[in-house]
Amino acid sequence: MRNKKESISEMIRILHHRHRKYTRPFFEKMGLFRGQPPLLLLLAEKDGMTQKEIASTLNLTPPTVNKMVRRMEQGGFIHKRNDPEDLRITRILLSSKGLALIGQIREVIDEEEQAISALYTPEEKRLLLKLLSRITEVYEKGQEKESET
Repeated sequence: MRNKKESISEMIRILHHRHRKYTRPFFEKMGLFRGQPPLLLLLAEKDGMTQKEIASTLNLTPPTVNKMVRRMEQGGFIHKRNDPEDLRITRILLSSKGLALIGQIREVIDEEEQAISALYTPEEKRLLLKLLSRITEVYEKGQEKESET
């Protein structure tokens, strides 16, 4: 059996699990579930997106976004509004409750970033980002192949 720390895919799985375990308590205190903070941050940058735009930007399926939006609307973090120029289009907007969490969400992410960055020299960090980017490309190509079939 291969050493887990010698397997890239296993280390990615472990890293993913630990990242969620690290951030979960902070986001749960805010009343958020996993996946919701990125949506709030996205709307903070570009409020009024459609569910289709959100799905495309966050690389999620439309049903996943639909469920997330419904849950977040029930929680009071966002609200929907019809586009005044085209009533067929529904826009997703931050509520005041959602907007009030943006600073806290960024703080959690910044603290995590600082803790990780402190482990590396600037050159090591650049290399790490480059290597992670290449791994991301492998996954993106895999998704492209899957959508072609």
